Amino acid sequence: MNSNRDSLLKKADQIAKVIRDFINDGKNFKILAHHDADGISSASILVSILAHFKTRFHAKIIMQLNEKNILNMFPSKSDVLIFLDFGSGYKDVIRNVAPENDIIIIDHHETSKFFKEDKKLIELNPHLFNLNGSYEISSAGLAFLIAEKAIPEGSLNLSVLAIVGAIGDRQDRGEMRSLTGINSMIVQKAENAGLIKCKLSLRLFGAETRPLIKSLEYTTDPFIPGLSGDEGACYKFLKNIGIEPKKSDGKWKTLNDLNDVEKSNLTSNLIKHMISKGMEPKEAESIIGYTYIVNDEPPSSPLRDIREFSSLLNACGRMGKGGLGIAVCMKHDKAIEEANQLIVEYRRKISSYIAWLFENPERIKKGIYIQSFHGGSFIEDSMIGTMISVTMNSCLFSQNKVIIAFANSDGQIKVSARSPSRIIGINIGSAVQEAAEKVGGKGGGHDIAAGAFIPIGTEERFLQILDELIGKQLGGKNYDL
Repeated sequence: MNSNRDSLLKKADQIAKVIRDFINDGKNFKILAHHDADGISSASILVSILAHFKTRFHAKIIMQLNEKNILNMFPSKSDVLIFLDFGSGYKDVIRNVAPENDIIIIDHHETSKFFKEDKKLIELNPHLFNLNGSYEISSAGLAFLIAEKAIPEGSLNLSVLAIVGAIGDRQDRGEMRSLTGINSMIVQKAENAGLIKCKLSLRLFGAETRPLIKSLEYTTDPFIPGLSGDEGACYKFLKNIGIEPKKSDGKWKTLNDLNDVEKSNLTSNLIKHMISKGMEPKEAESIIGYTYIVNDEPPSSPLRDIREFSSLLNACGRMGKGGLGIAVCMKHDKAIEEANQLIVEYRRKISSYIAWLFENPERIKKGIYIQSFHGGSFIEDSMIGTMISVTMNSCLFSQNKVIIAFANSDGQIKVSARSPSRIIGINIGSAVQEAAEKVGGKGGGHDIAAGAFIPIGTEERFLQILDELIGKQLGGKNYDL
C-alpha cells in the first residue's frame, strides 16, 4: 500500500477515535449529507455507527450546503456537526454559522485552498493526501473507513453501502467499468466476506430483477439512443433481433433468462445499434462491464444489483425523500416498497426532461470550449445534474465541449457541469468554483463533474468566464478543430 493511502487510513482512524470520544462525552450529533446516492450511503454508514453506540443524533439530507440549511438544524454550541459528501469547499461558510462547534467533514470533492487551520474542525478528504476523489474513493467509502475503526466488530456489512456510493457517483472508471483505488480494496473485502459477487455482464438497469424490456428502457448509463425511455422501441428491438420478450408461460424474460447465445446476440446488436445512432465505439462498448450483486438479497429485490440500489437512493434524494433513502439502506421493508414506487415517478420526470431537450435542441448554445442549455423552471433543480449525466453521450451534445446546464432554484440558479471523457487535461471543478465566485456564487466539484449556485441574471457572465478558464486549462487546444 502506498504512503498516501496509509496516511488517509491513519486519518480515518483518528476521526473514528474522535467520534468515540465525543460519544463517551455524551455529545449530540447533527448530520447533514448531500442528496445523491453517495451522500445518502455515507449518511447511513454514520447513522449505523452512532446507532451502534445508542447515542443521540439527527440526520438530514439536503441539496445545497448553505448558511440557511445549517441553521435549520438548530445546532447548539455543544453539538458535533458532521458534513457528508460536501463541506470541503464550504469550510468558511460552516465556521461562520457555527463558530464554536466541533466539526467533522467527510468529503471527496476538491477542498478549499485557503482556510485558516482550526483545531475544532477535522476533515477527511482524499485530495489532502494526493489521492483523486473523482474515482479512487467516494464519501461513502471514506465513511466506511471510519466505521471499520469505530465499530470493527460490526462494520463489514457497511462495505456494501461504500460500493453503492462509489457506483452512484460513477466512480467505476477502471477497465471494463471496474472500481479502482481504495474502492477496489473495499470491493475485495466485501467479496472475500461473501457479501457481494462481481461479474462481467451487460450493464443494464435491474438486470437481475426487471423484465428485459424494462431493463433496456430504464438503462441510462450508457444512454441508449432510441431505446432508453421508450418501452415500445425496446419491445420492437428485441423482436427484430430474434429475442422473444416473453417466456412460454407468458411471463416477461429477464436478462438472466437468456441463454449464452441470446446474450451474445443481444450484446452485439446493442453495440451495433448504439454506433449506428452516432455513439463512439468505445462508449457503445461500455454497455459491457462489471456488475456487483449483493448475495443475501433475493432475485426480486431492488437492492440486489448495486447499480439499481444506487439508482433507488438517487431517486429518493432528488425527489426530496432523503430520509426514505436512509431507511432503504437500513433495509426497512416498507421503505424499500415506497422507494420502488418513487423511482417510477422519478424516471417519468427524467424521461419528460429528456424528451423536452430532444424536441428543443436549439436550446443548446455553443461556446468555444463549452456548450450549455437553460432548463428554467421546467427542469427541477434537483434533477438537472442527472439530466446531463444521462444525455451527455447522446447525439444532442458535442463530445468535444464541456456541458453546462442551468435550472431555476429558489431565488438563484443551479449549475451542473460535466466533461465528456474525450476531453483530457481539465479540471472543471476548479474552473466552476472560480467562475461561480467571480459572479457572486459558490461551487466546486471534481475534474469531470461539478456544480454551483449563482445569482439570477449572471448566467451569461458565468459562461464567458468559464469558457475562458477551460480554454486556459487546455492551453488553447480546441477539440473541435
